[in-house]
Amino acid sequence: MDEEPVVSAPRVTPVRSTLPWPLRALLGFLAAAMAAAAGVAIYEYGRDFAGPDRRELVVHNEQLAAQLREAAAERIALQRWPIRTKESLKVQRAAQEQLMQQVRALEEETTRLKDDLAFYDSLLPAGKATRES
Repeated sequence: MDEEPVVSAPRVTPVRSTLPWPLRALLGFLAAAMAAAAGVAIYEYGRDFAGPDRRELVVHNEQLAAQLREAAAERIALQRWPIRTKESLKVQRAAQEQLMQQVRALEEETTRLKDDLAFYDSLLPAGKATRES
């Protein structure tokens, strides 16, 4: 008869860690933080190695900003040009209107003076007027 041998052993209890859970959590957090720092360092090294240098990008950005400032100044100057032109045109029109008023006033004075001359010519005797002419 084949009987199986019976093993008599005491009951096995699970082995527990001797570290308390807050310390284990702290160690896990530190391990994750170190892994993240290593990842960032590798990323920065790879970016500097493969991509353009940050200094070059900063210089290029400053050049573009200077070009933008120049273009903005030129745009403002070009926007002011029509305003200055309109103002100049208004001044010229006002001057022209003033000159036209002066011309009208002088024409009226000329007409009045001609009328006065004709009146005074009519007062002179007819004989003297013909001898002097």
